[in-house]
Amino acid sequence: MAITNIAQLNYNGVVTNSNETSGNYANTVNVTKYAVESNYSKGDDITYVVSVANSNTTPLTEVSIVDNLGTYTVTQGVNVTPLTYVTNSAQIYVNGILLNPAPTITPTANSLTIGEITIPPFGSATFVYQGLVNQYAPLSTGSAITNQVTVSAKELANSIVETDVVNVQNAPSLLINKTLTPPLLLPGQPITYTFTIQNNGNTATQLTDTVQVNDVFDPPLNNIVVTLNGSVINPPAYSYDVDSGVFIADIGIVPAATTQQTTSTGIVTLSPGTSVLTVTGTTA
Repeated sequence: MAITNIAQLNYNGVVTNSNETSGNYANTVNVTKYAVESNYSKGDDITYVVSVANSNTTPLTEVSIVDNLGTYTVTQGVNVTPLTYVTNSAQIYVNGILLNPAPTITPTANSLTIGEITIPPFGSATFVYQGLVNQYAPLSTGSAITNQVTVSAKELANSIVETDVVNVQNAPSLLINKTLTPPLLLPGQPITYTFTIQNNGNTATQLTDTVQVNDVFDPPLNNIVVTLNGSVINPPAYSYDVDSGVFIADIGIVPAATTQQTTSTGIVTLSPGTSVLTVTGTTA
């Protein structure tokens, strides 16, 4: 908005006008963007919040945002998008009031467009939406998803770009699977419980970590032999009470998962690190 001003000097009844000055109020729009989650793992949902504040005395119209969903270049000619918009997750608030129905939401394979809305003078809009961490997300130690959003409006001469970086979770992520062989049991027959501990994280467990398998064998096993990754272990690496069947074994280090990205497709594959514990014994 333009402003003009002329001053007057009054000296003993003689009025003298100054020159005319003019200027313009700045088009003041502020954009902030952040992710609710500070880290991600494969399959997580990341919630993004984009806020647009209009500090002008006039409305901001045809406001829209375009999110690139973290698109990055793997190699020349191969661009991939590590986030997939979670359907129906977008919510838009103007001055704290939820817009219902929501404005047009257009997801594509490599972007998300939300708009168009009007922000009142001295008002604000907040866009909240989620992206699913998909098969193109980098998972190795030190990786990150750098996400960019572009905000445009009819009154803005230039779009406003904001970015946010979410780092991969650098930690172990353990699962356990238990099998029994043979599945059909006969009294006095040797049986084997096999415990497979799987680490889907990009960091191995440490010797100082507590990683234990706890079980209660029912019926209890006699004369057990315990192996860890193919080698026989003995107490105190494990403890076993033959009367109650309570069994506890220390697993120690479970190696980190390994990841590999195919340059032609950009797909990231994860191979979990594993440790295998077996307990063989006989039932009464």
